[in-house]
Amino acid sequence: MNDKILAGVSNSPLEVQKLNLRTQLSEKYGFVAIKIDRLTIMGNVELEENQVFQNLCQFWDVMELQSNGEYAGFYGQLFRESTENFYVSYMPIKAKKMKTRNFYLEFNPAKSSQANLKYVFDYLVPLLEEVSISRIDIALDFERDLSSFVLGGRSKKKIFFGTDGKIETRYAGSGDEFIIRLYDKKKERTEKGDKIAQEEVQKFDQLWRLEFELHGSGFIENQLKKEFRFLSDTPIYQLDFEDRSYIELSPQEKIIFLSKDEHPELFAELSKATKAKYNALRKKASIIDLADMTRLPFELTEICWDYPKEIDLVQFLNDILKAQIVK
Repeated sequence: MNDKILAGVSNSPLEVQKLNLRTQLSEKYGFVAIKIDRLTIMGNVELEENQVFQNLCQFWDVMELQSNGEYAGFYGQLFRESTENFYVSYMPIKAKKMKTRNFYLEFNPAKSSQANLKYVFDYLVPLLEEVSISRIDIALDFERDLSSFVLGGRSKKKIFFGTDGKIETRYAGSGDEFIIRLYDKKKERTEKGDKIAQEEVQKFDQLWRLEFELHGSGFIENQLKKEFRFLSDTPIYQLDFEDRSYIELSPQEKIIFLSKDEHPELFAELSKATKAKYNALRKKASIIDLADMTRLPFELTEICWDYPKEIDLVQFLNDILKAQIVK
């Protein structure tokens, strides 16, 4: 495997610089980590012309047959004896009909062992042609209560409240190309996680996650060329409620002021003059923008649970697409 993909920590100037960056982000934003929480790799491979791939398919869970008894493809877990989820499928006939790539691999790099990742990138990915990334989930964790932060932009939004009336999750996005989630990770893991996950989050007083779920190889590769500028261009902000412009508003005015974020469909029904008034007030209000930091920590991206490594996210994904992993 390419050493630059899974390089260990050193005392080089670059590592010192990364440590300083992590410290700064932690102090300013409560930053804990950035991880690839899900990755889907697709590609093409011809079974008949590739004996190595034929041998590999024999170990997958299921062989699917056509009505005439001939094979249609294979799918299942890549590592049958492992508890880690590496779902893989090879469906050449179905892919040809749907005009898509015939090989599919989905896994979570942050929850994968070093040995399994090495197998994927040293042995499996090099067998593929026309490699693409059809989905990636980028997760940033913060030891801060982010319930008062708002997901801006013009995309559709949803807010979910807990039984205690507090905000637990915010959603934004088109669904076709991206979804942004901001949620109480500690509460979610405590209620739904296994014992290990529950113990892991208990060491934090607060743990919120900002998650970007990106879909479609074309959209992802376009964003990758721009070094995911899209992430930092999405406003994720908190209004400073100690600002004088806000404090001096009446309770009714505060409700209208906040409705643009919480209920934009209702704000849109206000008169032109009323909207202009509150838009002007918002421009005067102080704003803390969390999106400012999403330009910074890609080089701190963590993968591999048993031997944690930091990789440069942009370089890592480009290496996959260019099949440079094994060089």
